[in-house]
Amino acid sequence: MRRSPPPRHRLTEAEVAGFREGVAHALRERRRNGDPDPGSESDLAAADRELAAHSLRSAETLLVGIHDRLRAAQPETEVTDRPRGLVSFVASGPPDQPVPAEEDRLRNRILLVTRLAAVRRRSGAEVAETLATLASAFAALERGDRSTARSLVDAATDQIDRSVVRGSERSGREPVARDR
Repeated sequence: MRRSPPPRHRLTEAEVAGFREGVAHALRERRRNGDPDPGSESDLAAADRELAAHSLRSAETLLVGIHDRLRAAQPETEVTDRPRGLVSFVASGPPDQPVPAEEDRLRNRILLVTRLAAVRRRSGAEVAETLATLASAFAALERGDRSTARSLVDAATDQIDRSVVRGSERSGREPVARDR
């Protein structure tokens, strides 16, 4: 079933002015990076004239055109099956640059599962095998073998899951379901 576009609401001058500021900021950044866009600069001046004349739809149309051209000029970013962070993550650095070690998803996942293993150890579970698996995963990651590291951290996660289920069975509580 095809959805119709949302109804257009009445534009306010503040909305268009805010959009204009965002577009102007993006153009300033391009100019500062040595990549000016004269066509978009002239369209921004035309949008300013339309905004001054209170022609909000015309100004919006010009700004949307500039915004679309700026977006099209940006390099494609890699799409992955998992986000780069867990919650409210803000990446540092440009999106087209390699991810720094402290932002590497796999490295952070190994650290997170290591912390989970520490929690399990404090609750009395045996986690020596899990910690050895995680040490091997970290070593594989350091060698650049991401596939092996990912497999090992998956195995460690499964070991922790099994220990949680065993602990729940002993305590009579229901195990927590995990999305995978």
